[in-house]
Amino acid sequence: MTVFEERVLQRLDAIERLLERLAGDVEGPLLREISRLLGGRVFTSREVTQLAEDDEALRAALVRAVGAAQATRKLGWWLSRCESVERAGEDAQGIVWVLVEKPSLRIDPARGSDDDMRLRRV
Repeated sequence: MTVFEERVLQRLDAIERLLERLAGDVEGPLLREISRLLGGRVFTSREVTQLAEDDEALRAALVRAVGAAQATRKLGWWLSRCESVERAGEDAQGIVWVLVEKPSLRIDPARGSDDDMRLRRV
């Protein structure tokens, strides 16, 4: 693949991510993956990016949402704007987040749809 072709593919990926953001389908996939791996427990952005190193689905959702798999600061900014995520505190790793139940995020991880799963408040 030539450098030109790689750049075209990168731009197409960026356009696809922008279109997904505009369509509102970026929050669900990443939060679904975080929920699948971490359940209802608290987490940090750094923890999510470390988990993404070993989990392909999380890595793909992370890249789609924030543009890179190792973007801890961008992920923190992104989480702060998600209505289904609340700040639970702070520790040595940084801000601690928790998934919360919101009417706009109903997830059934077995089906991969936005229907039934209730995220627990910690």
